Amino acid sequence: MKNDILISIIVPVYNVDKYLSQCLNSLIISNMEEIEIILVDDGSTDRSGIICDEFANKYSFINVIHKRNEGLSSARNDGIKSARGKWISLIDSDDLVVKGYLNIIKKIVHYSNYDIFMFKHRNFEDKYGCFPSKLFFDKTKLFSLSKDKAMLSLITNTFGNYAWNKIYNKKLFQTIKYPVGKGYEDIYTTYLLYAEASKIAVYDEQLYFYRQRSTSIVYESEINKKVKLFKDRYDALKRQSIFFKENYPYVYKKDKSNVVKAALILTTYVEIFNQPKDDIYKSALELILNCKLSIRQLGFKNIFLVEGRRHLKNIYLYSIRILLKDKVKYKK
Repeated sequence: MKNDILISIIVPVYNVDKYLSQCLNSLIISNMEEIEIILVDDGSTDRSGIICDEFANKYSFINVIHKRNEGLSSARNDGIKSARGKWISLIDSDDLVVKGYLNIIKKIVHYSNYDIFMFKHRNFEDKYGCFPSKLFFDKTKLFSLSKDKAMLSLITNTFGNYAWNKIYNKKLFQTIKYPVGKGYEDIYTTYLLYAEASKIAVYDEQLYFYRQRSTSIVYESEINKKVKLFKDRYDALKRQSIFFKENYPYVYKKDKSNVVKAALILTTYVEIFNQPKDDIYKSALELILNCKLSIRQLGFKNIFLVEGRRHLKNIYLYSIRILLKDKVKYKK
């Protein structure tokens, strides 16, 4: 059978029954030729899996993978492995895209000498909702980006490390996978995809709407998970920083402060909550103790915190503990 799929939309799904239908309805357009949507139900315990099946029964271009819960990276990897399209778009199942998103990216990917296209996004708060307008493809907003500038864009808020505001040639994933069991999987992966890409382009328009959900209070029972996320974030940023240092020194200089900030958060939480002091913690602590960044590089607030941690550890930890007292319940 001839493969006539141009674009595969991968949507990992886990316990988002409140948002999933809205997400999928924002994707679907009148002409879905050359497009498939793959829903990867990652062991949902709410109605998300049922909603996936309802959409698949209604639309022939939607396929569903039901799997045991293994996390976002595993769901993405399984979706990409099953994809038949030349191009991959990764969508989070609680987010939205602009009306006409698929019409636009169908035109974008016909500029086939590129391997990655990136575009802008907008955050919106869950409580206020979002009502995307309709956009049409505009060739004048599509332009090439040098590899240096593309790498620099990874550490900016405009484009960032995010997986979902980019379109990828599927061949990039032949050797690159999202790291199963890790948080901040985008930081671990996106710079590697950029390195593998031959050419990268920007479409200078907001096509994606990222939902910011209100956060709940962090309890003692959740501290282990939170610290693990902080460890993953520091580890991912450190790996990326090493890559920049070896290949893109200018970007490395701009990125060093992000690694220091991540190290400061990680070491602070480990020490306040008596978490295991493993090799990742020791690496972060060494970075803090040997930090030589200036106020201009790190900012006054962060320099103050770093110096407090280095020279007044007990006072520093006591002060942070007081600041967190309303957010964390301690075991008696």
